[in-house]
Amino acid sequence: MVAPTLTDLSTTVGYIRCQWTDASKPANFYAWRVYHRDVQEPSWTKVFETFIDSAAYDENVYGWANAVPQEMVVVGVSQDPGTGALTETAYSGAVIFTPIATDANYWLVHPDDPGFIVRLQMVKSAPSQYGNDHQILDLIGRGNKVNVGDDTMSVSGSLSFQLYNILGGRTARQQRQDIVALSRLGVRLFLRTPFGDMWSIFLRTVSVDPVAGVAGQIEAANGSLSFVEVA
Repeated sequence: MVAPTLTDLSTTVGYIRCQWTDASKPANFYAWRVYHRDVQEPSWTKVFETFIDSAAYDENVYGWANAVPQEMVVVGVSQDPGTGALTETAYSGAVIFTPIATDANYWLVHPDDPGFIVRLQMVKSAPSQYGNDHQILDLIGRGNKVNVGDDTMSVSGSLSFQLYNILGGRTARQQRQDIVALSRLGVRLFLRTPFGDMWSIFLRTVSVDPVAGVAGQIEAANGSLSFVEVA
C-alpha cells in the first residue's frame, strides 16, 4: 500500500492529481493500481493501472463527484515467479479528501485523454430526465407487459450554454471546436455538474449559433447539446 500525494485541480482542469513513489514497491513487482471510493461505499473502483517500473509516478484521476468525500489508495501488485499468481498489497492507509465544491461550472471530460477537457462556464439551463430502462410489449387480449432492466434508472438531458472569449484563455470559437471535437470522437465521456453529479454519457447532438455581427475580441455564441447516460 502507498499513501499518495493528492492535489485538487478540480476547479481549473477538472481532475485530481495523484503522485507517489516506488518506496513501497513489492518484491516481484508486476503493477501499480490506483483505487478510489466514496467514503460511504464499501467497494473500491480501479481508476488506473501501470506496469511501468519507475521511481516516481504522476497521474490524473477524473471519475469523482464534486463535494463528495473520497478515499484514494495506491496498491502494489506482485507476481509469483512460479505460478504467475498476482497478489495485491493491503488496502490500508488510504488518503481521505473532499474535492472542492466551489466550482460552479459544468465539465465534459474524456476519461482517457487529459487533452480533451471542456469547461462549460455559462450554462443557462440543464434539464434532465430520469427514466426506467424498460420495454413495453402489447399482448393481444391481455393488455401490456413491461420488462424492466436490472439497472432500472438512467438519465438523459440537455445543456443550453453561452460561449464568450475567456480573457487570457480560449476564444468562443476555440471552445466550440473543443466541444465538437469531443462529440466527433463518438466515445463515452464524463459530465460533471456543480451539484455533485458525475454521469457517464454519450453526446447525441451539439448545436452552436454564433451571435451575428460579433467577432474578434468579443466573439460570442449560443449553444446546446443533448446526452444520454451509458454504462
